[in-house]
Amino acid sequence: MLRLFNVCALLLLISPFAMAEEQSYHVNLPASSNGEQGKNQYVEKLLQHIFSAQGYSLTIHYAKLPSNKIRTAKLLSQNKEIDLFWANYRTNTSPQLTLIKYPLYSGYIGYRLLLINKKKHNQFSQIKSLAQLALFTGVQKKDWLDYNILVKNGLNIEGNLTFPSMFKAIEQELADYFPRSILEIDRELAQFGSPLLSVAPNIMLQYPSASYFYVNKENQKLTAILQQGFKKIVKNGIFKKNFDEFFGESIKRHKLNEKQIIKLTNPYLLPLD
Repeated sequence: MLRLFNVCALLLLISPFAMAEEQSYHVNLPASSNGEQGKNQYVEKLLQHIFSAQGYSLTIHYAKLPSNKIRTAKLLSQNKEIDLFWANYRTNTSPQLTLIKYPLYSGYIGYRLLLINKKKHNQFSQIKSLAQLALFTGVQKKDWLDYNILVKNGLNIEGNLTFPSMFKAIEQELADYFPRSILEIDRELAQFGSPLLSVAPNIMLQYPSASYFYVNKENQKLTAILQQGFKKIVKNGIFKKNFDEFFGESIKRHKLNEKQIIKLTNPYLLPLD
């Protein structure tokens, strides 16, 4: 009887540690081509909230080598190196991937301000239509879905520059504008900008756009955690609070109601089932 009591007591001592071990989770995220500066702190915090809502403590690591969106999707489809990534919704997403049906940025990823050279403020202040903007040259990476959206809407876009080179191209007047999300542009100007660059004060592009988490379809545990945890933080208001903490001030600062909005179509965004 004493032996049985000792065994039970030992199990009680061990079980909290075993439970704590079971409730920890580790995810590998794709590495940014911009190193530490390119890490997405908003996504990291969002993931922490999602996992916490499901009772998990989360550890995040990054892949050793950076990759573009196409290669990242391929790696995840093959269940190699990374556990999830996030990207704009594409109609041709790999069948090996599961999309978590909660948009990360509440639609604001499609609100695009124009990064320009300060010398061109007067020129851009005259632009009122898509046809007028099409006379200028924009830059965007070819492997980004946004490149295809801009080109499909008739804009003249150079797509073969690296990310830092696009800022240089605007600075040196080799191109005219660089569309960036209202959620990104202030941070990117601080990191990659120069005194010669600024935001066009009166104009904004807007198109339907949504960015989602993607998981390999075989990783059902991670899929369940993301779906259920995301649902909880939307319902209890943590998602909105986290979004406002990161982006609320920037959205207010750029005064959307005062912008000349040029609306674009997005043929790549279809309703989710």
